[in-house]
Amino acid sequence: MEDFEITNAAEWDLSAKRPPPVNIENVRPVSVTPMFSRRERRVQRPREHRPAPNFSIDPDNAATSAWRRREDADGRIRIPRGLDLAKLNIERIAAVTGTHIMPSSEKTYGEMRTLLIWGNGNLEQVEVAKDSIKESVEELRGKKDSEWAKLPSLNPAQRRKQEKKLEENARRQRYRQAPPDDAVVGAVGFFVWPEQEYRPEDVLGISYEAFDPIRMSTFCYIIYDRSRSSFKVMGNDQNVQRALLRVRATCFQVTARQITPVRTYLLQPLEEESMHKEVYLLPYQPPRPLSADSVKRSDLSSPRLCGPIFEGDELRMRLTLANRVPALNAKIIKDSVMKTLTRLRWYRGHLHMCIRLGTFLVTRSRTMEEGSSWQLGDFENMITESQFSGRVTQELGDPGLEKDILTRFQNASPNLLPQETHIGYVRPIYTGIFIIASGDDSGDYRLEASWKEYGIGSSSSSISASDHTFEVIAKKWSKHEKGQPDLTTLLDISETSLATGRTWHWDISAAQPIDDSRLPAHLLAFADNLSINPARARNTSDPRRFIVAKPSATVHVRSWQQRTAWRFNFAGCDYAVEVARVQHIDGPVSAPSRIATAGNEKRESTVYEPRYAVTVWHNAWEVLLAELGMLEIGEGASWKADAETWFPSDSDRCDGGGAGEAGGSGTAAAGLCVGTGFEELREKLAWVEKCVVGFEGEEGARYMGMSIA
Repeated sequence: MEDFEITNAAEWDLSAKRPPPVNIENVRPVSVTPMFSRRERRVQRPREHRPAPNFSIDPDNAATSAWRRREDADGRIRIPRGLDLAKLNIERIAAVTGTHIMPSSEKTYGEMRTLLIWGNGNLEQVEVAKDSIKESVEELRGKKDSEWAKLPSLNPAQRRKQEKKLEENARRQRYRQAPPDDAVVGAVGFFVWPEQEYRPEDVLGISYEAFDPIRMSTFCYIIYDRSRSSFKVMGNDQNVQRALLRVRATCFQVTARQITPVRTYLLQPLEEESMHKEVYLLPYQPPRPLSADSVKRSDLSSPRLCGPIFEGDELRMRLTLANRVPALNAKIIKDSVMKTLTRLRWYRGHLHMCIRLGTFLVTRSRTMEEGSSWQLGDFENMITESQFSGRVTQELGDPGLEKDILTRFQNASPNLLPQETHIGYVRPIYTGIFIIASGDDSGDYRLEASWKEYGIGSSSSSISASDHTFEVIAKKWSKHEKGQPDLTTLLDISETSLATGRTWHWDISAAQPIDDSRLPAHLLAFADNLSINPARARNTSDPRRFIVAKPSATVHVRSWQQRTAWRFNFAGCDYAVEVARVQHIDGPVSAPSRIATAGNEKRESTVYEPRYAVTVWHNAWEVLLAELGMLEIGEGASWKADAETWFPSDSDRCDGGGAGEAGGSGTAAAGLCVGTGFEELREKLAWVEKCVVGFEGEEGARYMGMSIA
């Protein structure tokens, strides 16, 4: 399925003349068949069944399947014709009772209309659905009374609008069903589905109900022809072509969910004074639990240079390589990001892209040959091997630098601009991220809720109990992939300094979108009851929880995180940098004496010390990636995966702007053109790292091969 979008591309001439409508028995099909490159023809890749990434859809019940097969309804009920069907919510009644309910397509006369009910032969379910409909009508009326004709109805204009809407909906709904035997269509098309890799029923539903939006918007029947391993699309000429394009795009969406994450480990160029010949592992201390009885010994470690210094010819060779490294790294990163984004144009989900400064940790490596260190050359080769793995800490990783990091950024004017009125007083954003067990092994829920404080003065000293308010500015639900404890990683590139362990981590991660209306009521109630403890939130030295969550026996919180983030903009461009105080909590939101979890076990929560994180992004990235969270079935993003879109050049850069000079970086000498906007971004990253360290510290140091003014 590699590069399926390119190899299976097909176009149709919409202006070409087509034959008149014919019966589907005699129609000549138009095939849309996957194409393969010559190389793929020579090499037969083994086929295997991979876990199917099914779409977030409501699967058909037995009653809906019977309706799709055009079986007769098992029951009917008459309701007032003027009743607003949207308020009646027959879809919810059908889901609860295991039935399928549709307004009759017959013309209605008088004051009553008919609802048809399918139960797949289960008349008891049909009667339960009838009772539920009666109760809903009575609730809408305000009192229980069987005299439905007295129910306040829509006015004549509203009634005509509803009737027109129902007629249009009935026309669209017909295409969700199997085509009638006597159907006459203008064209038939086929799309060959990769059945060996993605079983249609596993991906699209037993009735391929994921295609319902395509069926209804294009007025086409879509069924699966097993003899051809193809989807058969029937309708008029232009609609068939539109539907085929969306069926093809749906295949792209499936393959996008199977993308292999890009993991690349790069090393920043070495400086002459720190060109040691060996690499050892320095123990790393992660955030500590606040409770003394929870302290555990850490086995994490970060690579550092050690041993003798290169000399003579070896040193000169290393210096030559060091001059080339910045441009080579830039090209690798840029190409990897562009290739990943090209494939993600069809990815349906909530995606996040950022660049974080942290500390690199080795999680899997070869055994050290000499017991305590590797030769530098051996380490450089090892990080390119598939067995090697590492990760970058969420926190900066140096408690000494983290101590005054916010002050250094607040004093960074004029290179940084506040997102408030004065850079010295940037109002933070308070965020809680909760990982909640789904209870059905389908993947954990993820809730991100953010607050901001309004109605306060220009400084924290002016705050009183009566003039502040914390208002919710965002609340987003999503879902992790099944079996994934966190977001799904799609891009993982780290660029590490072996001298300091500091690493720039390029990250694209994803969660699956979920409609709030499909969430259980107890989860919605949990989110609605979240609040902020103002005194604790404002006091950054207070390690206690400042997000208040109402305990619930039905909400099993696996872990959660509270963040206080200060955001700044770079002068003359749309890049932003965030300094965030991050605190992680494992376990429930309340003490075990107050609440038992969904599994009836009482778990104690472990609260870790707060640490600081630094993140950089472009403000347009969030807007561009948000489009993927709103994609319909069979649609792709409208943006381009090119450097001009994702790494635009600064529109108004100030002379000297503090971003530094890429002198000696070797970009021009290596002849590798990575694009002006991308070069400018790397200069900003180098400047941010210098700001983290402090402009008075590490005199003469270079960052990613760049000298910072």
